[in-house]
Amino acid sequence: MKKLLALCLTVVLCLCCLASCGSAHKENEWFSEEKLTNCLVGDLPTIEKDYVNHNGEDIYVSFTSKEREAYVAEVFEYLKSQNFKYFGTRGEQASTLAGSFTTYYFKPATELSEFYVGSSYKFVYSDGTLDEDGDPIFCILTIYDYEAKNLEYGTKNFAYNTLITLRYKSEAPLSGRYALNEEEHEHIFTYTSAGEIGHYITSSLCGCSYEEGTLDHFDENMDLICDACGYDMNADYPPLVDTTIPLRNLTRCEWLNELTAEDIAEIKIIGEAVGVAPGNLKNVSSSTDEAVIARIFEEYYQLDTRPISKMEGQIDGGSGVTVKFILKNGTAKDLYINNGNYLDTNGDYFELLSTPKFKDTDNATKAYGFITYLGTGTVYDKDNHSVCEIPIDELEFVESDGCVDAVVTGYYYTVETEFGTLYFDYSNDLFYLQFEEGKVDYIEYYQLVGKNLDELIAEYSATSTD
Repeated sequence: MKKLLALCLTVVLCLCCLASCGSAHKENEWFSEEKLTNCLVGDLPTIEKDYVNHNGEDIYVSFTSKEREAYVAEVFEYLKSQNFKYFGTRGEQASTLAGSFTTYYFKPATELSEFYVGSSYKFVYSDGTLDEDGDPIFCILTIYDYEAKNLEYGTKNFAYNTLITLRYKSEAPLSGRYALNEEEHEHIFTYTSAGEIGHYITSSLCGCSYEEGTLDHFDENMDLICDACGYDMNADYPPLVDTTIPLRNLTRCEWLNELTAEDIAEIKIIGEAVGVAPGNLKNVSSSTDEAVIARIFEEYYQLDTRPISKMEGQIDGGSGVTVKFILKNGTAKDLYINNGNYLDTNGDYFELLSTPKFKDTDNATKAYGFITYLGTGTVYDKDNHSVCEIPIDELEFVESDGCVDAVVTGYYYTVETEFGTLYFDYSNDLFYLQFEEGKVDYIEYYQLVGKNLDELIAEYSATSTD
């Protein structure tokens, strides 16, 4: 009998150990050696008190104000001692690449107080290693200061007020990258013409690195002479056409003549990069404000275009804008603009003299969407059974702060897409993606706005059975 009891106790202890090993939260386990090395901080100061490593990614700890100040100062002195080529913090937001990701300017800093951004200390640094585009690769170490919160996992509850994150190349997989402020440094290159295909850089008088290969001609003063190498582009372009044509008179745009602002319930303006990989983000701005709708509609109704050649209209890459007029009867009218140009059904190109958009003062909401080429994703339940297909364009979301103070609830769905898996472990409107950036895995959380996953499943399950 005693042997049987001992055996049962042994089995229970083994099961507990296995459950503990499978936990995504590890107490008092520091960042991995691989992550520290990849982020250039192999000897990053550790913490001399209890903490939790969340999913092998982030460190949760409860500090007194003096403890936090002391640790931040220790980290600051350590980073300064590494003599990075670039050492500073987050500067102003740079222009986004039509929704691809948010980029911030790197801001050099020397005093600890300069590194406090919002409610966190943000250290941005680089040893000068360049990426495939010739830009410095930055790492980001952030120490967040929170009001007291709880992290629940399994049967445990951990109180914390400080979050420490360490990122390579970007704060999130699709946003939060850093770039040098080109306005603060004017490059001095010499160029040699390669004929109609472009020009190439022959030397750098400012000592900066430069891109190999042929670069496109550019003409900012519109004299059809390349501003860099002096190549005469007059032979490559036909004379400019003085005639303008209202957008509403072009094929596929005649519906502008048939509507009034009162017919429109909502306007969405979607900006995205052209030719990038699926999974990149696009910007989605929308408004149901009657005054804003009336102004935007009138601007497009009155908009003039200019006929241009196919050479001018056929642009690879760049950015695209979709303007969606959602009518009160439930239908929608779309207008697609590629790099400021419109292509009609006859194969003719027209340059828009402007591209009306929302103003910063407009009553409009902002969210993100995913760039996709297949268009749909498949929903699976927790038993990996296919539920339905949903349009990826229906997913509109905002970034979550990454602090998920909830346990896995049993609500569990995944959405398989062409660019990865969306995990709905917590609720019908909170999901995350897991990425690999270099040698480091990242998890990024997003919050759906508008339709949640349950609503999408109900709508498109019904559609598939009709």
